[in-house]
Amino acid sequence: MTMHAPAPPHPPAARRAIVVLGMHRSGTSLLASLLQALGVDLGPDLLLEGKPDNEAGYWEHKGIAEEQEAILDRLGRTWYQPEGLVPLPDGWWRLPELRPHRRRLADIVRAETAASVGPWGFKDPRTVRLLPLWQEIFADAGVEPTYILAVRDPEAVARSLARRDGMTPAAAQLLWLEHTLDAFRHAGDRIVGVVDYDAWFEQPVAVARATMARLGIAWPADERQLEAVLAGIVRPDLRHGTGGNPARLMPEARELYGLLRQSAPDAPPLAAVAPLLARVDGARRLLAAWGEEAARHPAHAQKVAGLAQDIAALHAEAIRQRAQAESDIAQQQARADAYARDFVQLQWFYDELEQRRAAAQAEIAARDARIAALEAERARADIHRAAVEAESAGRQRLLDAVMPDPARALDEVWNSTSLRLVRPLQRLLAGRAAAERPATPTPEDQARLAVALQQGFFWNLTGPLRAAGRLLRGRRQR
Repeated sequence: MTMHAPAPPHPPAARRAIVVLGMHRSGTSLLASLLQALGVDLGPDLLLEGKPDNEAGYWEHKGIAEEQEAILDRLGRTWYQPEGLVPLPDGWWRLPELRPHRRRLADIVRAETAASVGPWGFKDPRTVRLLPLWQEIFADAGVEPTYILAVRDPEAVARSLARRDGMTPAAAQLLWLEHTLDAFRHAGDRIVGVVDYDAWFEQPVAVARATMARLGIAWPADERQLEAVLAGIVRPDLRHGTGGNPARLMPEARELYGLLRQSAPDAPPLAAVAPLLARVDGARRLLAAWGEEAARHPAHAQKVAGLAQDIAALHAEAIRQRAQAESDIAQQQARADAYARDFVQLQWFYDELEQRRAAAQAEIAARDARIAALEAERARADIHRAAVEAESAGRQRLLDAVMPDPARALDEVWNSTSLRLVRPLQRLLAGRAAAERPATPTPEDQARLAVALQQGFFWNLTGPLRAAGRLLRGRRQR
């Protein structure tokens, strides 16, 4: 939404009427409730009771709504019936049968503007169809009207009317087009601003500020106070759908809505809307001439009416099938998106499992290495244990051999040729004390010493000499 310069100054509030224009289901109630909160007097007799299709109330002046409904009924143009699309007859607002309604509406305007201390206003979607009558009423009462137009995506309006009234999309779009173009046919450049319904939910404070500027309404500068007011009025839970698919709109409705959204919050100049108005009015004249000609030939007219109904039914069915196809595509896309999300999740899960498997394999390899190291250590321990056991067994055999006479065995070992040969070396390496025979008070000490000497370094050092001596003795004996 593009913000533009504020509108020109307005007339004094006491002789002024703020008139909310717009198609049904287009946010006129929301705009009216905001105007009431901003200090615009909507009168004491308002239709505030909510209904399922308008939970926050209609915010319509009860007397004005009843009179305008009665005028349309008397003209045979009840807005929600098929005849509501038929243009009003020329000069309809001066018909004698409408004078009582005109008088009552004029009385309401005089009473309300006289009783209001600030600006007075009203909202009723029927007003836009009856603007020629209202302009004469305002002129007679000396009241200057200020028009502001509430708009909404015509596709969203059509869906809302289909749910509530069972209206076909084509009829709803034509009604939207007729109501919106009537605002420019009769008010033209006197429309001071356009308020787009969807913009309320996108940037409510900016829309409120722009609306106040175009209506010349003063408001305290406290932004938080304004936000608090808007929070109670612009409620997302009351937003029952959006448009968003221009392909479903007839070209004229799409063109006009695009023009309004582009210019909001200002109203587009009448010159910008004039080409579209001319095209639609030309089509209306053509259809009117066609209808008059068909009326002179009842059988042909009945056939044409039947064809028109068939065309309308085919158009509605085509729209339904297109909507169904788009719904199916959306469901397929949703499923595809779900599959894609599942695939991404499975891929993530697979990658995590792969990481865990690689970590487990690394841990297994580390454990295998530790097991191999432990087995090697055990093998070394087994060898050492075997050597210790062998040494212990040898020691035990020596003990068993010397235990019968340990003193004699010790003397033989100590005085053996092997130890006497190395005793000088023993003295040199270990000292004199180590080369002296230790005291052995008990036979067990003597036996252990004899065994220790036979397993010691010097005994092993002379092992080859003893082996050579045994060899020589064996030869001499032979």
